[in-house]
Amino acid sequence: MAMLWAFNRMVQSIDWPPDAALSAPGAVEALQDEIESLVFGHLQATEDNPLLKLAAAKMLFFINRGHHEFAEQLAEEAFAESTAFAAAYATRAQLYMCAGKLEEALRLYDLGLELAEFGTEFYAYLLILKCTALMAGGRRAEVQATTLELFQAWPHAQAIALFFISPLQSMTPEQETMLATLTPERATAMIQHLHYTSARHFLSVEHRRQVLSGLTAALHEQFPEVNLMPPEVLAELHLLQFYSNAGVKL
Repeated sequence: MAMLWAFNRMVQSIDWPPDAALSAPGAVEALQDEIESLVFGHLQATEDNPLLKLAAAKMLFFINRGHHEFAEQLAEEAFAESTAFAAAYATRAQLYMCAGKLEEALRLYDLGLELAEFGTEFYAYLLILKCTALMAGGRRAEVQATTLELFQAWPHAQAIALFFISPLQSMTPEQETMLATLTPERATAMIQHLHYTSARHFLSVEHRRQVLSGLTAALHEQFPEVNLMPPEVLAELHLLQFYSNAGVKL
């Protein structure tokens, strides 16, 4: 039960729009403390349960606290022990994707999609992850094609349609309407959310920039006189670029 509660807490932090309680100072850090403590405190529960092991791997990956290699180990073990191949493909692909192995990640997402049922929430989840990998690779035309498939497979995904926009590509009418009704404050919150849920997990600063680039460029076109970039996101990107330029392996 503890592992499932931790997973539920993680999902709450991913949802858009975000829980207002998470905007309080220190709330996100406290949530990640809780998830980390629950996972490491109940790892024994995953020993004979590959799905729980996959969940543990995903949570350790998501909190982004230096457990990437251990998360990979758990995901590989779960894949070897499980028949839930679509779920295993998804978790392994996320780990590969954020380690910079984009082509391998895309191959696994496609394998997972072959096994998943079109129109289900899980099918949509795989397409969202595939879009993220394509964004990291700067493959915007493929992002657009994949998002159109996503909206056909899971119309509810229109609620997050703006996260996939780019000034280089045409927008759906729904995206245009959503963009027109945004406030600068909401736009900044969107950049923060995309960074928290996706961009920050990539080891490569260039991949992080690419994930954020379409959304931030489109939002800056909408609000050209406003500085929309959250200071902590900008500071992190600058710091990572400094390390990259200095040849420091992160």
